[in-house]
Amino acid sequence: MARIKVHELRHKTKPDILAQLKDLKAIVAKLETSVSVFSDKLELKVYGFNDKLPALLSKVLATAKSFMPTDDRFKVVKEDMK
Repeated sequence: MARIKVHELRHKTKPDILAQLKDLKAIVAKLETSVSVFSDKLELKVYGFNDKLPALLSKVLATAKSFMPTDDRFKVVKEDMK
């Protein structure tokens, strides 16, 4: 589990601290995601012990929908899939 040290918080902004706490909540709730490719299918999984799973799935889908790889990145991924 991640630890927060008080002396590390002194120079952080409130939004940074809140983001770190949000990440810690996800760790404690065991929220996880995975993405797999099987043949011509893309499999997205979300799991954990939290009532926020629908929100997590929505965020994953929104991120996947808006993903725009650069040409170089697309070529690398395409080669990896061969």
